[in-house]
Amino acid sequence: MSSPTWNIPGGVEVIRADTMINTETFKGPCYLQVEGESILTRISDHPHEPLHINLDVPGTKTFPKYTTVITTGRVVDRTIPLVDINKRFANVIAQSAMWSSAGVGNMPPCLPNTRVEVLSVVMDWATNPNAKKFLWFSGPPLSGKSTISMTVAKALDTKGLLAAGFFFSSHILAKDLIPTLVYQIIQHRSLDALRQCTLSALRKELLAPTETMKRQLEKLLLEPLRQIPEEDRDEERKKLVIVIDALDECQGKSGGYFNPRVHREILETLVEATEDPAFPFRILVSGRPQMSTVRFFSTTGKDAALQVFLDRKYCPDADIDLYLKSKFADIRREYSDLPLDWPGEETVLHLVKRSAGLIGYAALTAMFIEYGTRSPVYQLSCLLGIRGATTTEEPFAFLDALYSRILSGPDGDSVFPSMWVSLIGLDLLKGLPAYFLDRFLELEPLDSVPCHGVLAPLLQIPQPGDTTTSYSMPLHSQALQEYLDNPSRCDPRFYSAVAERKEFLLDRYISVLKDKGPRRGMWATSLERDEFLKHFIPLVGHFELWISEMSPDKAYFKPEDYLACDVDWFMSILLEQLKDGSETAVVQAMFDNVHRGCKRRCDSACAHWRRSIVKACQDCNRAIPDAGRHRAEAQAVVA
Repeated sequence: MSSPTWNIPGGVEVIRADTMINTETFKGPCYLQVEGESILTRISDHPHEPLHINLDVPGTKTFPKYTTVITTGRVVDRTIPLVDINKRFANVIAQSAMWSSAGVGNMPPCLPNTRVEVLSVVMDWATNPNAKKFLWFSGPPLSGKSTISMTVAKALDTKGLLAAGFFFSSHILAKDLIPTLVYQIIQHRSLDALRQCTLSALRKELLAPTETMKRQLEKLLLEPLRQIPEEDRDEERKKLVIVIDALDECQGKSGGYFNPRVHREILETLVEATEDPAFPFRILVSGRPQMSTVRFFSTTGKDAALQVFLDRKYCPDADIDLYLKSKFADIRREYSDLPLDWPGEETVLHLVKRSAGLIGYAALTAMFIEYGTRSPVYQLSCLLGIRGATTTEEPFAFLDALYSRILSGPDGDSVFPSMWVSLIGLDLLKGLPAYFLDRFLELEPLDSVPCHGVLAPLLQIPQPGDTTTSYSMPLHSQALQEYLDNPSRCDPRFYSAVAERKEFLLDRYISVLKDKGPRRGMWATSLERDEFLKHFIPLVGHFELWISEMSPDKAYFKPEDYLACDVDWFMSILLEQLKDGSETAVVQAMFDNVHRGCKRRCDSACAHWRRSIVKACQDCNRAIPDAGRHRAEAQAVVA
């Protein structure tokens, strides 16, 4: 029986999908229709709209505005609607880390006929029932690990063998790993019984974000797996693979710099899972060979994992040669006036040698030539003119020189604020909309800079008017940030110390407080200002922690700056938006920081702030800050 979409009125968007869709991306309510049935079930969080709509009942053709209907051929367990999955996992998963997310899913796979040998090794492992259940896949920076991981994930998904895919980046927290994996696993078409057991467990006890990874795995996956009746344990489950990429980019449980203990905890949790008789899946993990992982796989994980390292054994030069020739062929098709043999075999071999086995460098050179602001011939001549020599002591000499050339602008004199380049890569600001960052940093938006195209090899810049997309560096995020953070590698024009970046952001912080939002002229309506503040308020705790660290003996800002702030307004916004329990520590830090340096009596700036803080807390029935608290206790501001 065909889906009765004929009974759905015009103006309602109808989508066919057999996998989970993030309903938050739709403007209005979203309904699910199982093929052959006339009952629509609401799967989005719109409590004021009807939960069910019966297309066979007269008078039900009036749908709420902006309605979307998703039709599916999957058999849905009526006791566990898909909306339940979203609700149970809503606050404990990292949507942007999932392999099919908008950001990660756009990562290009390996070009045809490249990385053939290493892909064969990985896919043979994935499909060999007698192979070890854990694969550790590592290699140096820019060796193409993430591209290979994505290629493997897509190939496994095509075969129906991908259980879950998780791609770490520097703004993804370790605590999100297990819930996000389980969220994907229980939606696999062969794991209906597991889905029922997992959601049943979550109905009894919600997942606490503070639980250890081992406890998360036990509660969400291992215990439900053990509860599945023997007759429902399909052997096909043993063929499913979990792919986890870029472990080295993983942040700690609360953000901040990477903690090797967290790295080890992740690996121990995953390896122990593969050793549990109830756990049927295989796990592939990729990342740089950092000291913590090298030590783990030479001791605890030595016998548990197959280890693959991307070195010269896998012929990277041949792959880079093929990659560059493919890219140059694309450029010749776009520029028909180029000779058919351009740029010539000798030039390609020279670029292969420069790449030193790093396909990420080759990709950057190709993008520099293809997306530069001048002709490909001119861009190539600039590239060949870059001086440097890759040695054991300076393995990234050519890469660093290319970064400097790109950031210098088309004529060699930078048109981009050097501080801006460093700031957008900060973990604190990653993932925030470019629209917000332009207004917060008060630097000229890149889409209005005439020469912004020169950054195309490094940066994806949202289109004008896009208020949700962030700046992103899909190929070189970590490698570029390491260049910018290292004074011995970075061009002095683009280097800024961590303290300088914090000082700049704190200056922007107090400016926003004084202006009650972005500077006048950078927002047109109160709705735009509210949207700005929605992204700004969660940063306040970080700023106040920095203040306590950078100015332990006196107030950080000048008294006239503090006095210029409308604290009543600011506190009302802050307490309205922070309702996750963090507001107590944030307010306490503000209360402490403004008081630093006061002797027997508070100065006028301190009194101005403290009176308003106390009054706001009283009015909102929130905890009043303790005047005796010390800085050490304020560390929980961003925990």
